[in-house]
Amino acid sequence: MSDVKLQKFFDMQRWETMLEKSYDKRIDMGLLRQLCYPQNRLKLLDAITNENYEIAPPHIARIPKDNGEFREVYVNEPIDRIFLSLYNDVLFEMF
Repeated sequence: MSDVKLQKFFDMQRWETMLEKSYDKRIDMGLLRQLCYPQNRLKLLDAITNENYEIAPPHIARIPKDNGEFREVYVNEPIDRIFLSLYNDVLFEMF
């Protein structure tokens, strides 16, 4: 793997930190468990390097306010949240 960003993206310490944060954010444990297997991370690497990974369009979540109204926010799918969090961490470190 010659791409520095990809090397940093798949750094084991970065993934361990991401798993802890994702658990705190209540991301599905089944998904987190799947990401612990090297073969599943290799599938993600393959999708990224072959430009097949696409972030799904976010959906809208309605969060109730104290006054009875709702605030609408855009929410990504859990796997995309993990991907974006890891990539953001890499870019923040590099730049």
